[in-house]
Amino acid sequence: MKMTMKKKTLFVFALMSMTLGATMTLADTAKKQGIAIGTGSIMALYYPTGSAICKLFNEGRSSDEGRCFTESTKGSIYNIRTIREGGLEFGIAQSDWVYNAARGISKFQNDGADEKLRVVYGLYTEPFALVARKDAAIKSVHDLKGKWVNLGNLGSGARETLETVMEAFSLSSKDFAEIHELSGDEIASLEKARVDRLLGDAEAYRQAIAIRAYVAEVEKRYATGDLDVTENELQTWKDWALVQADRLDPIQSARFVESMKDRENSFDKDDKDGGHNKLL
Repeated sequence: MKMTMKKKTLFVFALMSMTLGATMTLADTAKKQGIAIGTGSIMALYYPTGSAICKLFNEGRSSDEGRCFTESTKGSIYNIRTIREGGLEFGIAQSDWVYNAARGISKFQNDGADEKLRVVYGLYTEPFALVARKDAAIKSVHDLKGKWVNLGNLGSGARETLETVMEAFSLSSKDFAEIHELSGDEIASLEKARVDRLLGDAEAYRQAIAIRAYVAEVEKRYATGDLDVTENELQTWKDWALVQADRLDPIQSARFVESMKDRENSFDKDDKDGGHNKLL
């Protein structure tokens, strides 16, 4: 099952004062205090996008002129609210939530209309997609009940958009055995574990090769009469040694592919404990 909805990702800011007004530029802000761009998770798209904007802006600028820097945040909703509160100068956000914030509706009803919020430019079209695994037996939105669903981080546009969609289908997060989106630190930790396993597999492979080379050398010495052992003793030892080599060899056992399954396995354990199918 796949359901898509298109929206626009925008680069936004709030007017700092009426005297600055719409004539205020990125450079003006930087000279005054430096600028911070609110993005999203370091492993998602908003963060590298913000970093690219800052890289272009900082080229040829000294520290005295003010610098642009990127902040990893929870996402659209957080960025919009923090801009309004003065904690960020600029931010990246979904167009639907910028629209809601400017009018003080939906999640921003209690905040009131943000009349100082401005769009600098649109970055790219960002489809919202709800995707289910083929073997999860999910044919409609209502089939998500009781399943593991990645709802996204609280404060992110993806999370709030999904909740809006669920509300239209009379569903809420309580209907799911929910999984929040992993943070940047958690994803980095999982990737480090994968790399550690990769290095471990490479070392195990070298050991397997060394054992096989060692066995071949022993056989060579036996063939030339240099070893005082019986053929049966040699064969028994050889069989045992090669079994150890095969056990160590991540290619022979196809164990090498497991290093890429750490994240999936972490959900599999929860899946078995909770008795739910999962949607990732």
